[in-house]
Amino acid sequence: MRIAINALTVREGGGLVALEKLLAQFVRLKPEYEYHVIASRTLPYMSCMEHATVRRHQFVWAERNLPMIGLWYLAILPAWLRKNRIDVLFSQTCYLPPIGPKRATLLVQDARYFCTPTWTANQSLMERVKFKLQRLWVHRSVAAADEVTVQTQALANLIGECIPSASDRIKVIPHGPGYLDKPCPRQVVPLRPSDALELAYVALYRDHKNFTTLFRALKLLRNRGIPARVHLTLDRDKPEVLAMERCIKELGVAEWVVNHGQLDRWAVSELYEKSHVFIFPSICESFGFPQVEAMAFGLPIVAADTLVSREVCGPAAMFFPPDDADALARLIARLYTHPEELALASRLSAQRAASFDWTKAGGETLGWMTNGRANH
Repeated sequence: MRIAINALTVREGGGLVALEKLLAQFVRLKPEYEYHVIASRTLPYMSCMEHATVRRHQFVWAERNLPMIGLWYLAILPAWLRKNRIDVLFSQTCYLPPIGPKRATLLVQDARYFCTPTWTANQSLMERVKFKLQRLWVHRSVAAADEVTVQTQALANLIGECIPSASDRIKVIPHGPGYLDKPCPRQVVPLRPSDALELAYVALYRDHKNFTTLFRALKLLRNRGIPARVHLTLDRDKPEVLAMERCIKELGVAEWVVNHGQLDRWAVSELYEKSHVFIFPSICESFGFPQVEAMAFGLPIVAADTLVSREVCGPAAMFFPPDDADALARLIARLYTHPEELALASRLSAQRAASFDWTKAGGETLGWMTNGRANH
């Protein structure tokens, strides 16, 4: 069997993690299959790409802009699938070509296309039109796919509400603990009165990541005498990050925010190890790999109260209304002033992380894309 994995626009974040971990499981489970990976030229090195049955394909010209990507999906990809006699197209980009391949499976990892959009003053008319066109394309792709896989039931329900005809073709397959192969809980060291409370938020910048609520909560904590400090992993060269840094200064909390820039996995692991609490204020997610990674390190989780975070974290997290900075500050302060609750939250996180497994996720995904509803 020949499987094409469309990862043309996958470069970072959860999409990159899913590509690497799922492909590693595919070649382990079915080494007799051929895997043709359509990948960006900027894709980081992955050892699974070196497997004898994996072929990497690049379409550099198609990565330039949206019109080029559109042309690639419209004409080039269908012809390429026929030429390479592909049996299954597994797309991680949410998009399918209008001319259907023999069999197509979508991995949907972006919940924004199924939520009511919230626009900010920074978004231009062109950006809004572009998003609406992309959303139409995603909805059309979901409607045409033979199978759809998502990481949470919450996202499956959203898709089903938008595209009822797809409901019986959606399979919920939770993924593993992010870039980790298995949980590795850190040793919990009790806080001393002189210690700062180190708060981590590992995320790329997106408007729905809700950074402002976190910064407001930080200001409240400092005003109440809680020596908290926030650690971020944002690309300092992005204009939106520069704008956010100006907001931090206006709020008066710049002294207590440390942006490490984008980190490799070793550095991210070190950040998880040195942190006391993981904060996840994001309001629109399909899964949230950083939450699972943080739990795998045994980090207490304080998350925005969303259906996805409830499903992913279960009883391991403490939840706050997404726009309530005071509620977030109160939860963090409680963990700081009650070390026994901080230790309990750490144990609950480690226990919850054990339920996320890449071996299971890879096997279920491969079975779903090759056998479909017969395997449901």
